[in-house]
Amino acid sequence: MILDDPLLAQAARDAMREHLWNAEWAFSAQAGHPAAQFEEIDDEYLRERGRDVQQVADRVIRVLSGSTAEATVAAEPVIFVAADISPADMLSLRAAIGFGIDLGGATSHTAILARSMNVPAVVGLGLASQLIADDDWLILDGEAGVLIVAADETALAGYRRRQAAELLSSASAASG
Repeated sequence: MILDDPLLAQAARDAMREHLWNAEWAFSAQAGHPAAQFEEIDDEYLRERGRDVQQVADRVIRVLSGSTAEATVAAEPVIFVAADISPADMLSLRAAIGFGIDLGGATSHTAILARSMNVPAVVGLGLASQLIADDDWLILDGEAGVLIVAADETALAGYRRRQAAELLSSASAASG
């Protein structure tokens, strides 16, 4: 629906003609206007729609620039931590066992999609993507909205017990 907005496409075409900008720059500049307007809205749900506009714009810009970057699939269980991730990119990372996202809230499309995929996610982490290193050991508790970095043995043992109890409960529910 965002791409069907005639104002966005026409404004980008006008910017290309007027300023002699390339398509990527023109589209990015025009998509930034509605995204910025959404950011100023007090309602969290509506504010998240601005991120949707920006994520769609980012995907269009990647296509326009000819980028064919694909997400890498990890050989071991991975929690992806990022400043932001679009729902489409999240779908390409199906091997993930969890997501930690700096931006967003409970009503963001990323959080909603994670719930529908039954993958734990914690959103609104602030600067986590800048503070967490690639090989840090993480505990992601999607229910509590907590991401623990370099947990001590006591925390690890507690979460392992909880995980085992949840697996046992799921297995008994599935069997009947």
